Amino acid sequence: MSATSDDRLARVDSIFREWLADPRTMVICGRWEHGSITELLPHGRASLSRQAYDGCFAGLRDLRIDGEDHHIHVDLGRFHRVEYVVAPSVCFQGKPSFEVRFLLTTPAGDPTRDWDLALSLSRPYLGQALNREAVVRFFRRFAEHRRRHADLVGFHAMVGAEHDVRVWREVVECCWQAHGVSGAQAPNGGDLAGALVSVATARTLDG
Repeated sequence: MSATSDDRLARVDSIFREWLADPRTMVICGRWEHGSITELLPHGRASLSRQAYDGCFAGLRDLRIDGEDHHIHVDLGRFHRVEYVVAPSVCFQGKPSFEVRFLLTTPAGDPTRDWDLALSLSRPYLGQALNREAVVRFFRRFAEHRRRHADLVGFHAMVGAEHDVRVWREVVECCWQAHGVSGAQAPNGGDLAGALVSVATARTLDG
């Protein structure tokens, strides 16, 4: 691997471990578009093995959960970008989920928008109410990772066709709160996804 690839691998590894160490993190494998999805709730018992090989196998890791025989083989070297995503989820009746997706390269090394591994907030809702503390934490971690790795970490938001305006307004307000801005009001309608992207990235880049 090149020095640039080694550096990217080390930074992806760092981001992955930081989220995995949080007991409130869920691991998502697969995509609905591919026919199945697996959600793992390690409750802080997950760990990632250290680098064991060099060259094209330098990114290989084992993701294990204490007390379980099942584990996941992960190649961190296949990920070219870490993207924080807020998007509607069938698991939450169309309300947004809060994910950290690892975007894949092709076998030839070309970047794509595809992914099949993500980490996410395990409890973004308390009953039907937004778990504001968890969502603020999500945006704070995005801001910190974006500050440290601006060329590697991105943000994306998508609003569903039948979205809950109230929930999306709360999400935008949580993003403001994560950046220390109190009392900011989200728009009542319009492009709420665009408003969220604007708040998240502008505040991150401006400090």
